[in-house]
Amino acid sequence: MTVTESPELNGALERESAQRLATVSNRLDALRRLLESGADRVDDTFLAPGHRLLERSGERLGLSTMHTVVALVGATGSGKSSLFNALSGLELSAVGVRRPTTSLPHACIWGPDGAKELLDWLSIAARNQVVRESVLDGDEQAELRGLVLLDLPDHDSTNVTHRLEVDRMIGLVDLLVWVLDPQKYADAAIHQRYLREMANHEQATVVLLNQVDTLEPADVGACLQDVRRLLHEDGLGEVALLPVSARTGAGLDDVRKLFAAAIAERRTAVDRISADLDRVSVALASLSGPPVPEEVDRANQNAIVDDLAQAAGIPALAEEVHGSYLWRAGRYTGWTFARLVGRLRPDPRSAAEREHGNGRAGASGGVVVPRAIGRAEVDGALRGLSDRLTETMPPAWHPTVSRATRVHADAVQPALDLVLSDTDLGLDQRPGWWRAMWLAQWLLALVAVAGGADLIVNAVQPHLLAAVPAMLRVILPAALLGGGLLLGVLLALITRSMVRSGARRAQARVVQRLREGVVAAVREYVVGPIRGELTAYATAQDAYQVLTRR
Repeated sequence: MTVTESPELNGALERESAQRLATVSNRLDALRRLLESGADRVDDTFLAPGHRLLERSGERLGLSTMHTVVALVGATGSGKSSLFNALSGLELSAVGVRRPTTSLPHACIWGPDGAKELLDWLSIAARNQVVRESVLDGDEQAELRGLVLLDLPDHDSTNVTHRLEVDRMIGLVDLLVWVLDPQKYADAAIHQRYLREMANHEQATVVLLNQVDTLEPADVGACLQDVRRLLHEDGLGEVALLPVSARTGAGLDDVRKLFAAAIAERRTAVDRISADLDRVSVALASLSGPPVPEEVDRANQNAIVDDLAQAAGIPALAEEVHGSYLWRAGRYTGWTFARLVGRLRPDPRSAAEREHGNGRAGASGGVVVPRAIGRAEVDGALRGLSDRLTETMPPAWHPTVSRATRVHADAVQPALDLVLSDTDLGLDQRPGWWRAMWLAQWLLALVAVAGGADLIVNAVQPHLLAAVPAMLRVILPAALLGGGLLLGVLLALITRSMVRSGARRAQARVVQRLREGVVAAVREYVVGPIRGELTAYATAQDAYQVLTRR
């Protein structure tokens, strides 16, 4: 009974094949998500291998999985075409000097049903296709049903179209059979250009040492050992290596059995795609990095708000508001006589308001004037945020985060200007207790003035108040004068601490209002665009984890 005639084994193989196909499909989907996340974000050179594999693999899985495409690849003189003829049992490929005249592969198909679309996808011309009939005995014919055997042009041909065709087909077939010969098996061209590129593709690669009939029997083992050494260096240490002879037929039964096993397991195409996914995952490793939050975290938001607030001069502006509060409160709550003397000096606001038409009534020295916001300062703050966000990211993702951070940089500066110009600084507010203190100070001043006036009258015209008792004529006016002055000074000192506390609160309110405006600008013009890039990065990292899961 052949392998394909065991129902139990076939059922197990079907289940294993379905499981492996599901795994590969998940990995391909992860690759698709990773490529979509990186599109227009990272350099296309990083993504190009993934796009090529995704296109090829998707097309291959959509075609016949009942067929296994095996390609014979070799150098000129390796006996590849003779081996193809010997394996197929037919004279299908020209050998010798005539072979290089064509750049098209030949195909021998065992069991053509359902293979047409696959052959069309491989671009195998109909004239170069032959269906294998019953030259072999029935059991071997059944075992090889589903095999598509290709004879490719020589990979070292002087005709560039031959080499291009080989390169194209290498990326499409399910199983690559490299045909070496004893004279040129160590040729750097095949090892450096091809075999090393197939590193970790052991399940999708077979190496045949052909023409062993030209060696002494004692030399065959040494030659195979040296080939194995070279394959180890190529990263193909576990690949199947068989000695064969197309002329004598030695080893060909082992090759057919290997093909039959690959067909019976129905996993070669999936194995090839899986190996290609492994290779692409290595190529895409530069896009992989530690996870980062999909939102700009609170610490970074606070940092960029602090930086932009500094760039807008909010701390200095708040200090001006603090000084403005002290200056304005002093005009209401200060000692009346000190305020009257102060009014004799020029009002500093008048000159300042004439100089700064956009200023607002403010501190001593003039008005509260928002500083001009420099673009360089804004760019520096945004660059600092980008550097912090990408600190743990792979370098490939730095440009996209940096672009997202600065994509609306031109809008940030006007938004900050608007915050400074439209935010109520509270410069027109006059607390009710200011007026109460103002009234109290004036009453005390009037009492002091009345007492002083009585003392002056008593001193200048004592006869006018001769009828008034001495206590009322001297002591009471003096008490009124002294009390009014002393209480006015004490009240001014008491209210000074209240004024300072109020100034600090006014400063804090202004800082809070201005920061709220900066926060709104940051969320609209900075955090929003970055969120999309962080989400794309997180999606790519999740996809990469699935991609590398076998």
